[in-house]
Amino acid sequence: MQHWLDLEEELHNSFSVIAIHTGFKPSHLAYSINKYLNIQLQRSKDDLDLKKGNTDFYFPLFEFVDENLQHQYDLVGNRSIQIGKLDGIIHYEGLGSNVQEIGYLIPEYRKVDYFLKVDLDDNLVPLQQAVNTINDIKGIQSAYVINNSLIKSINNLIFD
Repeated sequence: MQHWLDLEEELHNSFSVIAIHTGFKPSHLAYSINKYLNIQLQRSKDDLDLKKGNTDFYFPLFEFVDENLQHQYDLVGNRSIQIGKLDGIIHYEGLGSNVQEIGYLIPEYRKVDYFLKVDLDDNLVPLQQAVNTINDIKGIQSAYVINNSLIKSINNLIFD
């Protein structure tokens, strides 16, 4: 049993999470991050699917693996909106009273729009430099690192 706890702790500490507040649509944010961080986030073939009760929520997911440096970036939305029994959409501007249910990937951080998960390999990724660069993007209200121990729903960010 002790080995499982050690493995889980190691898994949770193997990545960092950057919270991003912005009104950007997912593809616009991915494009901007690509441009400023010089990476190549690409839309995943499948969105991240999370079931809450009888409802499936889908969160936009963009991925980039740097084979040379052996680290990975995952950009994922924090909100999924249900407007019908089968229709899940990502942004809800102009929907008004049609919204039936909102699902959050990380419910304890409801005000965060996106999370950029950075898998670390011996801390090769200059994390604070990345946060500063993201904060310099026009249209980003704020970006900051969240301590993994404060994320109650951290397992929702383990989707590899």
